[in-house]
Amino acid sequence: MNIWRERHGHIVNRVWDLRQDKLINNIDSRKVIFVTHRWNDVEVGYQDTMESKQAHGHAVGISEMSRKLHRIKKVLQEYTDYVWIDTICIDKSNLSELDEAIRSMYKWYASCAAVVLDSNTTLKVWRSRGWCLQEGAAAGILRGITQEGKLATIQQLANDQDHNLCTLDLHLCYRIGNASEILARMDVRKTTRDEDMAYALAGIFSIDLTLSYGEGSRSRARLLHQLAIQHGDLSFLSFQISQTTY
Repeated sequence: MNIWRERHGHIVNRVWDLRQDKLINNIDSRKVIFVTHRWNDVEVGYQDTMESKQAHGHAVGISEMSRKLHRIKKVLQEYTDYVWIDTICIDKSNLSELDEAIRSMYKWYASCAAVVLDSNTTLKVWRSRGWCLQEGAAAGILRGITQEGKLATIQQLANDQDHNLCTLDLHLCYRIGNASEILARMDVRKTTRDEDMAYALAGIFSIDLTLSYGEGSRSRARLLHQLAIQHGDLSFLSFQISQTTY
């Protein structure tokens, strides 16, 4: 897998070191594969990795904690030493760490070795998720793990799943004047938290937006306000008007 070495790297605070099978800190994003996934069984989080170590009295390998993690390591260790998965690499109980990670995600995706879809995340599912709009927009290299445990191109996945690549919003680029188009593409997707519909757009719009979980739909208003303040872009007004018309 080729890595765009000319891209400027950014430090990723915590990653999964596949060789040592444990979490380590501060790795250049260009060396890291970011995995997009969903948990169908019991979710493994950062706190689980810490508690497992304490319960066993010794370090438990990350790949030993679920079949999903074992599969990801088996497939990707040929291509990289470092993997980032949000649930195990972010301590979500630490609000400052969560804030920094969400603010950094777009530049991480844009400079990482690749973004890889896990085998239980079909293109149809990936296309429906709000955070994945940011992944597709930023990722320079996008791959997927097949049901057979092989790494495939997005074109190969699309062929296998009979999915039209043009519907995936890949390499979506913001420029002053097309905010309404990007907002429309986000609004057909879903996130678990209402606020994430706005937070996932901050990176695409290249604006600084503080996080405030619990604010609900106010996050959208703050996003648009900052879009106007930081970029002088009011093109989103046409989208707001069209929504109220129909």
